[in-house]
Formats: sequence, C-alpha cells, structure tokens
Amino acid sequence: ADRRREHLDQLVHAPTPASFWSAYRRLTGVKPRRPLVTASQLKSVFVERMNPPPLLPPSFDPLQHSLNRLYSQTLPHRTRDTTVGQHFSRPFSEEEIEAVKVHLRKHNLHSAQGLDRVGYEDVLAIPTERLQELFNACIEEGEAPQSWLTAILAAVKKPKKDGSDPESYRTIGLESCLLKTLTVLI
Repeated sequence: ADRRREHLDQLVHAPTPASFWSAYRRLTGVKPRRPLVTASQLKSVFVERMNPPPLLPPSFDPLQHSLNRLYSQTLPHRTRDTTVGQHFSRPFSEEEIEAVKVHLRKHNLHSAQGLDRVGYEDVLAIPTERLQELFNACIEEGEAPQSWLTAILAAVKKPKKDGSDPESYRTIGLESCLLKTLTVLI
C-alpha cells in the first residue's frame, strides 16, 4: 500500500506535464510507439487538403467566386453592432458567465487543451468576476492573447484505416479552452 501511495504521489504531484508522463511511462512500462508515417508525409497530404486548390473546381461559378472575393475585401475590420438590444457589444454579466460555467461542467470538462495549456477545470477555477473582466476586455478591445488564437493541428488516424497510409489520417485542431468558453458565451 505504501508503494502504491508513493507511485500515486509521483503522478499527482508531478511539477510539469513532461515529468508526469515520464513517471507514468516508468510506472506502467508503456513505451512510445514509432509513428507509422512521417510528419513530412502527413504535411504533403494535409497541405493539399487544407488549402484552396490552385484552380477552381468545375462546380464553382468563377464569376460568383470573384464577386465574393471583392465583396469580402470591402468589409471593415470591425463592424458596428446595430441590433436593438446591442447583443454583440454590450458587456457580459456575471449571470452569463455563471451560465457558461454551468454549461462547461455539464459538457466539456475533459476537452484537450490548446497552446496556452489551460483546461476547462482551470477556467472554472477563475473567479466569475475575473472572467467577466477578461472576456469584456477582449470584446471591447477586439483582441485576445495570441495563444488563444493559435490552434495546434494534430493528425489522428481514422478508425479501421491503414496507419501506414498518410491518407488515413485527419486533422484536429486543439484550441484554447478560454477562447472556446468565450465563443460559447457569445
């Protein structure tokens, strides 16, 4: 029992994620597996998938596509909120922040973290008033920390597909839980 407690303490009190995983692998004997495809192979597949094609597909209307591009260039960086209740520009209330926290507790506690390494449990630990100040400042300034706006792209093998074929992988984006909380709030 003492040894099990010692092992548990090593995991629970690991000072960094790296030391946690190091202890976990040491205790379980789990060794990292060699990837079946290289990052270079995945990149060549994903660059093509995730970027516009050099030529429009035949199903596209070239005139409408050009008009859409021109129209999008006329949009201002920031638009004015013209809704009657100022729904997109009024400050968030403490009640709204609390409602989002209730939503998170029901749905998302174990979601992956983004670049900022903040999870939903961390978000819930922030006092409501502080979250309210933070989110209202982001909306008022039209800005957010860069780590919120940077997604980590990861490759995940599709079920029942050949892991040695780079076409068998899909991308997922790991985003900031703070940004996702703000998005739910909006």
